[in-house]
Amino acid sequence: MKVGIIIISFNHYLFTKFCLDSIINNTPRDLYSICLVDNGSTDSTKEWATTLKKDGRLDHFISNDTNLGACKASNQGVSWALDQSELTHILVMANDHIVTKGWLPNMLKSPFDCVNPFVFHSIKQIRALHPPIGSVIDGYKKLRLQYLQEDNEGLMNHVLTTTYNGKLEKFAKTFTNSFVLDPFVSSTFILWPGLIMYKRKVIETVGLKDEEYLKFDLASYADIDYYVRVYKAGFTSGLTKGAYVHHWGSITTRKLGLKQEHSNGYINNERGAYNYFIKKWKCDPHNLVPLVKQKNQRKNK
Repeated sequence: MKVGIIIISFNHYLFTKFCLDSIINNTPRDLYSICLVDNGSTDSTKEWATTLKKDGRLDHFISNDTNLGACKASNQGVSWALDQSELTHILVMANDHIVTKGWLPNMLKSPFDCVNPFVFHSIKQIRALHPPIGSVIDGYKKLRLQYLQEDNEGLMNHVLTTTYNGKLEKFAKTFTNSFVLDPFVSSTFILWPGLIMYKRKVIETVGLKDEEYLKFDLASYADIDYYVRVYKAGFTSGLTKGAYVHHWGSITTRKLGLKQEHSNGYINNERGAYNYFIKKWKCDPHNLVPLVKQKNQRKNK
């Protein structure tokens, strides 16, 4: 088995560096090929990535002139991966993650067609699988607000060290070891878009993400749309607690003002994307239960 890892970046060179370094340091090289898709960064990302490509640490580099959005960048990287016949799985991730030892081998052990790791600082459904993580996340949020307003390697290391009481790897090992006997959790839909691994057959069957959403803004609903398509195609989804990944927390979307952390109303042109989703699926993207009921009703007929 071999995984095509697609990392999507837009500025924040240091976060991309932390991400890629963690993959290189914690993953057997024969298990993956890696592609960085950069969405028009204006910092030192392009120069750095070009150097990595030359010395073999990066297998492929796609450099866009402008920010085309995560949906388009994902499709570009996935298209590259589909052209690599040796790849059995395709993994798409944002650049604000840090992986830990054993993450990829343990994801490959998953029985699911689409699998998430346990992602720190992600959605409530994932946190609920390990309630003690809540207090760690609360402490991290305060540190993030205080120290991560600008990219700074020393402050990033300070936040990591403080959050994990000195050592991320030790924390991750203790965490994953506690779930050795019961590492897998099934889910109806994909739980988390920020880092998701698909069996190759999933993408060959379902296709690429719907770029029509980009007509409205760069961040809304294309991922949920893909969840629905994967579900309706009959593929399985789930999570492994045997893979622990740190997530800094929507670094790019927060800086762009695209983070959907609002209690009411719609930001930017999100209303257009929202209406497009409803027209397409006859369902609210924040409540997919009707789709499950429809599928169950068809089964029972």
